Amino acid sequence: MMGLGTALVATIRAFADATGQLEGDAAFADVYTAANLSPYNDASPLAAPTPATSLQALLLNSGGIKLTWNGTTANGTVYSV
Repeated sequence: MMGLGTALVATIRAFADATGQLEGDAAFADVYTAANLSPYNDASPLAAPTPATSLQALLLNSGGIKLTWNGTTANGTVYSV
């Protein structure tokens, strides 16, 4: 879903640029107003990911290993095992 939304916003911004509208033009503002977007890219970088803590490993009777830890998925943090 995020990929589709990102692509849609990029298309809207490209349309505003391709129609030759400049900042300050009423038509420029109309494109962004109609899309309910800011004409400015005011995004800031994400914070550094939070490392996992309290890693524990448990040997299962089946021979597998169960790993548990405390962590977060905030800001796109991903843990690969």
